[in-house]
Amino acid sequence: MDNRKQILGLGSAIMDLLYHVSEEFMDNVHGLKGGTMMMTADEMDTLIGKIPSEGKIVQGGSAANTIVALAMLGDRTSLLCKLGKDNYGARFKEALLSSNVSDSSFKYSPLPTGRCLSLITPDSERTMRTCMAAAETMSAEDLSPDDFPQGGIFLIEGYSIFNKPMFLKAVELAKANGMEIHLDVASPEIASSQRDFLLSLISDNIHTIYANEMEAQAISRESDPEKALDFIAEICDLAIVKLGKKGAMLKKHSGEKVFVPAQIVKAVDTTAAGDLWAAGFLHGYVNGWPLEKAAAFAAATSAEVVQVTGSVLPRETWEKLKQF
Repeated sequence: MDNRKQILGLGSAIMDLLYHVSEEFMDNVHGLKGGTMMMTADEMDTLIGKIPSEGKIVQGGSAANTIVALAMLGDRTSLLCKLGKDNYGARFKEALLSSNVSDSSFKYSPLPTGRCLSLITPDSERTMRTCMAAAETMSAEDLSPDDFPQGGIFLIEGYSIFNKPMFLKAVELAKANGMEIHLDVASPEIASSQRDFLLSLISDNIHTIYANEMEAQAISRESDPEKALDFIAEICDLAIVKLGKKGAMLKKHSGEKVFVPAQIVKAVDTTAAGDLWAAGFLHGYVNGWPLEKAAAFAAATSAEVVQVTGSVLPRETWEKLKQF
């Protein structure tokens, strides 16, 4: 019998469309550089038509990236998501199955599979424009108690907050099955626009919060990242604030605090850096590592993904990481 704790992710089934663009190109793209905005399929196709470079298509989605990475590290994983029965959906499913992620909680829609256009500038920063399509149709009625492994870890992608009835039903079912709930905030826009909802939810439901510096500042309304960390640690069991090239800070509600530096590498694309940080940390966490060791491994997995375009690492890199 396999006694490893299972990790279930809740998030969007998305195919990433990755393009390297110039700063001049970004000057004509509406919205915050480095942020995320929603757009229709037609708007996305129009924007893609203006990009002079060739793109790359890979499996994406924040929770999916984390879950795939965990599976590649040997953890038991599944993903609760909704995709279309189209070519993108087939590619998404194939990518997850080939990484040993269970598809037992996949749901299907007549709409096309979601897409995320990732615009990568020379500073390795990425700006995302997303068309949710099928992913947006996940409903509370789609969820079953059987989707939630007893006593496992439930990792929620922050974008799911926009679908509150489904989000709250998922939290309810996870708690009923004795799961420990982790929330990756996912974007500063979510932290800002959904702050009141997050604060009402976290203290009674969420064990661990993963946030970058901007997200932590939006939740706490503290400009100092250390004060933001302290604020979040007061309302959950474990607060994590990722500081990019400066490293990451972690603090337990009990008071234990850890700082782990980032690994300095030549970055070409920051897509999925936070997702793979979460994967590295969770791998250590479910295997009982001390907080500092788990965070150091998180820094290693994050450092590997920023050296490639997109979220997919070659198998030899995973073999190297397993020797950590």
